[in-house]
Amino acid sequence: MLPKLPSIKEQLLNIANNLAEDATWDDVLESVSTCQAIERGFADIAAGRTIPHDQVRDYLTQRRRERETSVE
Repeated sequence: MLPKLPSIKEQLLNIANNLAEDATWDDVLESVSTCQAIERGFADIAAGRTIPHDQVRDYLTQRRRERETSVE
């Protein structure tokens, strides 16, 4: 079960309250972008658009072996 995310307003207040005093607009945008990416990730999980860790590891291991073989 996925956690219930705070509202956008709550997230913005949290971002604002945790910014350094000398924060820039780029810092704000990075924090907002991070929140958006997390929400997209949760949406992907809820929609079943994920790949199990073991399957990714096996795929990457196979690709590495193929690349090592083709270089030789």
